[in-house]
Amino acid sequence: MSDCEICGAEIRGKAQIISVGTSKLRVCSTCVRHGTVVVIKKVLGAEHRNYMNQKEQGVMFA
Repeated sequence: MSDCEICGAEIRGKAQIISVGTSKLRVCSTCVRHGTVVVIKKVLGAEHRNYMNQKEQGVMFA
């Protein structure tokens, strides 16, 4: 487990990443109100992106 970078409490469950000024902090659910939640998107590989693009365009797969 990790500790909240604001209050120091042990983070139970999923940590939240927030932006405070120009800093990004890993915080507990109580301290999340002190900043703006940052959404981290997973970067997909080229093959998966191509598959998803074709799926959105209605290309049928066998």
